[in-house]
Amino acid sequence: MRAILGLAALLLLAARGPGEPEALPVENRTAQPLRVQVVDRRASGDTRRRTLELPAGQRVVLELRLRPDRDTQVEARTLDGAYHHVRALSALEVVALQRSGGTVAIGPADLGMLAAAAVMADSLRPIAHNLAAGRPAVADETDPAGSPAAAVDSEPRSFWRGLNPPPRIVASWAVDLGQPTTVERLQVDVACVTCGYVKLRVTFLREPLPTLVLAKAGVQQEASLLTEVDRLSSAVVGQLQLEGTVGSGDTLAAAPPTPVADVWTVVVSLLDGPENIGLYDVRLGGSHASGR
Repeated sequence: MRAILGLAALLLLAARGPGEPEALPVENRTAQPLRVQVVDRRASGDTRRRTLELPAGQRVVLELRLRPDRDTQVEARTLDGAYHHVRALSALEVVALQRSGGTVAIGPADLGMLAAAAVMADSLRPIAHNLAAGRPAVADETDPAGSPAAAVDSEPRSFWRGLNPPPRIVASWAVDLGQPTTVERLQVDVACVTCGYVKLRVTFLREPLPTLVLAKAGVQQEASLLTEVDRLSSAVVGQLQLEGTVGSGDTLAAAPPTPVADVWTVVVSLLDGPENIGLYDVRLGGSHASGR
């Protein structure tokens, strides 16, 4: 079958004349710009790569010099690299597109955006019972404007934040759930004045943190929660990374494919973000081992 298709492509290409290019229309059917790379092999055998930025909803037509025995590769990714799609087109398929007036259309489903959106929608479902609400919370440094407890007080206007911007100093916040807990979903409402890109790492421990001498509000950290997490590495039962470009009050969320079981302590570390980054609210969905 491959040989028959190759012969058909050869005949179609021959009908176009020696060295005559074919047009490959590429269309971005997403709501954000894409970086598109097209790789084709000329009749001489050398490989040509072209990369361009294709705005949302726009279409571009590229000229290809095809070989019947070589595929053309179209690769597209979002500018942040979060979504990626690769498609290989035979010479026959390129010619057929050109004859029919069709396009290489790249949409949300091709890039995996729809599947990701379904997962995110599940993680953002309201958490009816926040397992972290009112539980004891600590942090290795605290801005006087907000205590660690403010991130679990169910008050949307209160917040906790550290003193120094990450990543120069990585501040961490932790909550003690008081008993073994299965975490199915996690939501973090981000507080910021000058907002932007934020990266958080969430570590789940199966035991409480030891008693620490932590810095007073307004004083740079003296004891690091991350140091304690390293010492308790055998107690780590899971980790998540949350990241994105956010505005104040936006939510970073996750719903692990497999719930994280036997969690006693949750540690949130601010790995990157603006200097005023903090936490308005931390919500955990799931169940306690005791059922209460």
